[in-house]
Amino acid sequence: MLSAAERQKRDYFRVRCEAVVAVSPVAPDMEQAAIRQFQAGVGSEHPLIARLAAATRESDVVLQRIAAQYPDVAAYLRTLDNKIELLANLATQIDTAVPDGEPMTVDLSASGIGFETETRFDRGALVRLRMVLLPSYTALEVLARVVRTATRPSVSDKVAFAFEHITDRAREALIQHVLDRQAQRLRSRGRVAQGRRRH
Repeated sequence: MLSAAERQKRDYFRVRCEAVVAVSPVAPDMEQAAIRQFQAGVGSEHPLIARLAAATRESDVVLQRIAAQYPDVAAYLRTLDNKIELLANLATQIDTAVPDGEPMTVDLSASGIGFETETRFDRGALVRLRMVLLPSYTALEVLARVVRTATRPSVSDKVAFAFEHITDRAREALIQHVLDRQAQRLRSRGRVAQGRRRH
């Protein structure tokens, strides 16, 4: 079991990644209603995508073992996996609960998200955040508070949101996504370093 300090470190660990994000401000007089609706179970990750992400994590270890002995088979399986992800992406785009839009670079942790935008938000305002985290296509919905807002008119500037209402399952999905992305970067650095040593 993780200690309180370890859980806090895990929750605040950040990674830069790609995501599709939609932000919907909540009017001040509608905050309590939005919170009650979220707590009643409206805000959650897309069940299909959550299950796909979990299945992908479980198969990664097996795929690595296959790649060691049968690289061609592993390459074919990865192609199938990519096709499944594309179909999952299509399913999320069809679902109105998932945001439309182009991927953007975000700074993400289990406690919040930040990105550049020209849209202005009031500091302290409550917003509804809908996200699709890439490349896992993990779809999530949370209620967040604006903690940093853009200050330069008509210029793309950094804004930040602290997750205020989030399900335990969504938080675990965020943590897993952050850890997966960090592990992938470490593996990539290792392969680059190994390639340099060979040359």
